[in-house]
Amino acid sequence: MAMFAYKGRKSGRGVVSGEIQANSVNAVVQQLRKNQIIPIEIKPIKTTLLKPELLKMEFGKKKVSHLDITFFSRQLYTLLKAGVPIAQALNGLNEAASNPTFKAVIAQLCESLEAGDDFTVALAKHPKYFSNLYVNMVSVGESTGNLPQVLLQMSNYLNQEKETRDQVKAATRYPMMVMFAVVAAIVILNIFVIPAFKSMFTQMGSDLPFVTQILISFSDFMVTYWYVVIGFVISGVFAWKSFVASPQGKFFWHHWKIRIPIMGPIVYGSAMARFARGFSITSRSGLPVVQSIPLLANALDNVYLKSKFDALRQGVERGEGIAVNAKRLGIFPNMVNQMLAVGEETGQMEELLDEIADYFEGDVAYKLKGLSASIEPIMIAIIGGLVMLVMLGVFLPMWGMMDAMRA
Repeated sequence: MAMFAYKGRKSGRGVVSGEIQANSVNAVVQQLRKNQIIPIEIKPIKTTLLKPELLKMEFGKKKVSHLDITFFSRQLYTLLKAGVPIAQALNGLNEAASNPTFKAVIAQLCESLEAGDDFTVALAKHPKYFSNLYVNMVSVGESTGNLPQVLLQMSNYLNQEKETRDQVKAATRYPMMVMFAVVAAIVILNIFVIPAFKSMFTQMGSDLPFVTQILISFSDFMVTYWYVVIGFVISGVFAWKSFVASPQGKFFWHHWKIRIPIMGPIVYGSAMARFARGFSITSRSGLPVVQSIPLLANALDNVYLKSKFDALRQGVERGEGIAVNAKRLGIFPNMVNQMLAVGEETGQMEELLDEIADYFEGDVAYKLKGLSASIEPIMIAIIGGLVMLVMLGVFLPMWGMMDAMRA
């Protein structure tokens, strides 16, 4: 048995919440319905198992990666599909696991099953490794007798999510390296190069051009007050992290992040692709819409988009259509809203959600391919401007000295 926190609507009382002990999410839903409560949100209450092996694996042990969970889901699907009992399948996976940390987790899953827990309850005891979405999907699979197919769907979903994230990281690596090189060049110029020219210009004794004076003044400030510069940078980093950690700051940053030129559409498209793909999987598995939407929104890790999807869920609870609410909230482009409307009218929502996910994934892939071509002109302009500034600051006094010598 595990504890679950719930939120629901009860006639005459509005929104109610509380905690229920049950074997699975499906059992919680049944208990709530007996009490005439319409479930809105059900989450397993996190529990910690402070066994010696878990305490050890927190320090110096290999972390459980996204890929470990993906392979675990795929391998468990294969074994269950072949007719192997789940307890025996988990024991086999435990013996074959190469990651010692995840091996300990699988061992505890086996112990939970031997103690009489459902697979859903066993997974819920490890929220660090298995998300609420994963646990709820497994609960639906257990209750409908379709656990192998759910595991396959989750494996595909996790694999696609990882590929999309890896593509975004790979595409942003190049501009980040260029910006780091620009900052390093500025530091080297101001600490080593410009001071060397400063001594030469001082011996000349002539009036220096305005650009040269700016470069020398900035270099003197960095050399003399380097600790102020370092302190300013560190303070700025901490101030930004504190701001982003606050609810208002996080909302602002997550909202602005999807609107950044060039990178914003990629971040937005990636999030929408993951949501649409997950929504298709949860719909096929039979998870209620009002329950799957907040689970998928939380998986996006964007509080701005989460607020939009929370509003979408509230509209669905009021009996309004998904397409109508999505259009009103401005979550998707018009073409996607039209596809959602067609899916609701024809009863082919899952198929159209897959097409929407394909559309966003294709759009993200196209934008990622053109990312370097879009950013390169900006990088070239920044580097060119920096080089021009330094060249003017260094060579203008030399040209003035040559003109004076000729005269």
